[in-house]
Amino acid sequence: MRRIGQAWTRWRGLELPPDVRKIDCSIPTILRQHGMRGPFCHVGSLINKEDVPEHIVARWRKTFLRVDPQGFTGIDLFAGPNVDVVADLCDPDFAAKNPDLIGKFGTVFCYALLEHVKNPFDAAKAIGSLLAPGGHLYYGGPWTWGYHAYPGDYFRISFDGLAVLFPELEWRQRWYMSTKEGVGLELDPSREKSVFRLRKVDGLSAILTDIGLPYLNLGAVGQKPL
Repeated sequence: MRRIGQAWTRWRGLELPPDVRKIDCSIPTILRQHGMRGPFCHVGSLINKEDVPEHIVARWRKTFLRVDPQGFTGIDLFAGPNVDVVADLCDPDFAAKNPDLIGKFGTVFCYALLEHVKNPFDAAKAIGSLLAPGGHLYYGGPWTWGYHAYPGDYFRISFDGLAVLFPELEWRQRWYMSTKEGVGLELDPSREKSVFRLRKVDGLSAILTDIGLPYLNLGAVGQKPL
C-alpha cells in the first residue's frame, strides 16, 4: 500500500485532459467498489516461483478474503503454490469434467492469463461458466507489452476483444494501468493513441519508429446477468 501511495503522490500534480480520469485500481478498491463477493476463483493461479512459503500464498488470498471470507479456489494447468484444482481451461469438456465448479463463484479473478493460452475462446467460455448469476469477472492483461513466454505468448486482447470473448457479460468499468501499482486511467479507447503517444523514442527503437506507446495493461470488470 505504501508504493501505491507514493505513486499517487508522484503524479498528483500532473494535469489530465478533461476526458481522462485517474483512479485507484488496487485490487481491494476495485473489489469493494463493485461489491464483488465470494467465493473467489483465481484462474491461472500458480505462483511460478521456487520454494514459495505458505505465508506468501496466505497473504495473497487474504487480499480477497478480507473483502468476503466465503472461500478462495485457485485453478491452473500446473500444480504448485496457490493451486487447488489442476485443470485445462482450454479443454472443450472443462464443464463436464468439473461440474462442482460450474456456477459456483461470485468473483473470478483473471490476470495475465489469456495471452498465454492457445485458445482464448475456449478458455473464456470455461471462465464464464464458473460465474454464478450476478457474479463478476475481474480481468487484467497486457495490451502494449513485450514478449513474455509462459510457456508461450500468443495474444493481446483489446477491450473490444474482451466483449467478443465474454459476450454474456455486462461491462461495468474499464481502465488502463502499467507499472505504477494501484494507479489507473479511465478514458475512451478511441483516445488511446493521442493520450499515451510518446513523442520521443530513443535507443534501438529509433531505428524503426519515431513514435511509441508505453507499456500498458488493460483492466476491466464485467458482470454476469442474474
